[in-house]
Amino acid sequence: MKSSKWLEIARNLPLGHKARVDCENCGEGTNTKAMIVSHNVKSYSGSCFACSHQPFEMKGKQTLAEIAELKRINNESLCRTEGERLTLPTDFTTDIPLEGRLWLYSNGITSTLKQQYSIGYSPRLKRVILPIFDSEGTLTWYQCRALLTGQKPKYLQPSGDKSSVVFQSQLRETEHNPSTVVVVEDIVSAIRVGEVTNTISLLGTKATTAQVVCLSKYDRVVTWLDSDKAGKRGSTSIRQSCSLLTDTYNIITEHDPKFYSEQQIEEILCQHLK
Repeated sequence: MKSSKWLEIARNLPLGHKARVDCENCGEGTNTKAMIVSHNVKSYSGSCFACSHQPFEMKGKQTLAEIAELKRINNESLCRTEGERLTLPTDFTTDIPLEGRLWLYSNGITSTLKQQYSIGYSPRLKRVILPIFDSEGTLTWYQCRALLTGQKPKYLQPSGDKSSVVFQSQLRETEHNPSTVVVVEDIVSAIRVGEVTNTISLLGTKATTAQVVCLSKYDRVVTWLDSDKAGKRGSTSIRQSCSLLTDTYNIITEHDPKFYSEQQIEEILCQHLK
């Protein structure tokens, strides 16, 4: 019997890791990347934040071959830690091959932005590495973005608690109110919109309590998530969580923020944030 796509992906994750995938229960073409799949010690599981579908499968008794394969996958884990300190993949390099540079350019990430945000590459994983640093320059998280056709999942990231992690654009002088922050889904969108105004990525469409506290320091929180159903639900949820602490507003566009030029981003923000 053929296994579901979510299960195939979960089985190929390093032990303790998670990945975002399409939810088969939602139907094709809807709620893109709405499910989180996990590889745990005794089971594989999924959880869709759009339709609440939660598939689950116990591993059962494993053969010696399966145990050996599990060790192989786990040894290739992208998460490297020294004590409690997170470190980038051991083969991290800023020398990004052509396919990686093309992906960055197609999303509006110039060489200057690549260097500014310390974006790199892992030859072993064949993925672009998007690191996240706090205000003191300490690595707090990172994502590894797939480049090859059919390479799944699209994003890999370390195991561990990321409930307080946010990606924040490196601020610059701007005509926009510095007490306003725009909230987007992904790191690349945060970099692009961050060229125009203060921007934060929550690495998804849901805000944790710690992330809401981070957003509450601004006088106005503007959500600009993807226009799919999951993005719309996420925007509503984030604004509801922040509305008692700060003013909230929403921007809806046909495309993801990262697919607009800097001039278009400027115009969209000026139109909505008068």
